[in-house]
Amino acid sequence: MDAQFAIGVDIGATNTRAAVVARSGQIVARAQRLTRFAERCLPPDDLVQLVVACVREVEATAGVHGLPVGVGSIGQIHRQTGRILGTTADYEEYVGFPLRDRLAAALGAAVWLDNDAKVAGLGEFRCGAGRPYRHLVYFGLGTGIGGAVFVDGRLVHGAAGLAGHLGVISVDWRGPIFPSRTPGPVEGYASGTGIARLGRELGLGAGERPLTSEEVFAAAAAGDPRAQAAIADAARALGVAITSVLYVLNPEAVIIGGGVAQAGEAFLDRVRAVVAECAMPAFARTPLLPAALGADSGLVGAAMQVWEA
Repeated sequence: MDAQFAIGVDIGATNTRAAVVARSGQIVARAQRLTRFAERCLPPDDLVQLVVACVREVEATAGVHGLPVGVGSIGQIHRQTGRILGTTADYEEYVGFPLRDRLAAALGAAVWLDNDAKVAGLGEFRCGAGRPYRHLVYFGLGTGIGGAVFVDGRLVHGAAGLAGHLGVISVDWRGPIFPSRTPGPVEGYASGTGIARLGRELGLGAGERPLTSEEVFAAAAAGDPRAQAAIADAARALGVAITSVLYVLNPEAVIIGGGVAQAGEAFLDRVRAVVAECAMPAFARTPLLPAALGADSGLVGAAMQVWEA
């Protein structure tokens, strides 16, 4: 694709964001609309219209029209057909939905579509902390955990485009079963919901209001031993999962992104310590880096799909 600009769209549980992005990764203009997946399951056709409205808004702001569009979405995305093959129980209505083609028809533009964590990893790989590397693994720690794998400078898609779901790596085969059907997946411990679950099990939180991972991190920083134990368990689970990935893929670096990773270096240092303990020396030397683009990884990476083709 010869275009020097593209539109990136990041479909999130709370907000859908769009941006005009230069090939360098610079964001030229932004727009945002409420998705409200957290309150209700937005019907697929309504989501299409919401994305169109968000794209039209950012086009008007930037004074552009007809740019190619890259989209990052929840779910297991079939690369060839652009359909959502699977997702969590909350979004069953989306299984089989031809999201890419519906968006292309509604926008009158070429559309690329992939899993939101994979495109966030792509953003870091092309324009963020992953730029110096050709062999890279990205873990995106949010409500769940997603990921992306890069080998020889290319994003690995797998047979149907489903590669990179790193959050379902089991760190405890006797552990609880989560929606992924995997016993003891790392996202059950080190995602935002996983950390909140650990905190509740250790006695944090009161009343009916849900506990958040942010509150667990804040309590740990304030010296609460229960919160500190929850964070230690989360770091150990993530460190063990990363160690497994190091053995299988031997990347040059591992990048940790997503909302949970924004808790800071103290958490990453805990994870690094676990990897140093669990991995053999040749693997333990692999750098473990924070994402550089923050919340914009998904927007930038969504647009970068246009130039990956």
